[in-house]
Amino acid sequence: MLKRLDPCFDSLLPSRISSKNIAHQGVVSDSLITLGKKQLPSTLILSTNWNENIEKIREGIIELKENLKGADPKDRLDLVSKIMDCIQFMKQSNIGWASMLANPQMANELDEEALRDIFGKFRKITIERIENDVDSIDRYMINLIPRNLGSDPLN
Repeated sequence: MLKRLDPCFDSLLPSRISSKNIAHQGVVSDSLITLGKKQLPSTLILSTNWNENIEKIREGIIELKENLKGADPKDRLDLVSKIMDCIQFMKQSNIGWASMLANPQMANELDEEALRDIFGKFRKITIERIENDVDSIDRYMINLIPRNLGSDPLN
């Protein structure tokens, strides 16, 4: 049975790499991948591609972290841009994690200890994010639109 790599993993890959590009490198079967005239075990190829791609993703994440650490927004527009960079990263990260954990083959590779560790980190981040959202709503969102505009904020 032939199959292509699942495109849901594209969110885990740098923008210049996609499952479509990887699939073009060879035809994936249940046990062999044909690259040109060579047939190699699919676990070897997929593992190699996965490891190479995840390393590129890791490097990009570290680069973003360093950019954010050194960021010194100059004005309101720059602040909005940096906030959007943060939101975009969190969005892509969540999509990537959800894609990986929703795939039984990937999730089954994680033992209980790894899953407990991942859960502990996600729980901590989620609680911090909830606290931040509630605080931000209280500080910045309530009464953001003046009441004299009526019930339709677009008028």
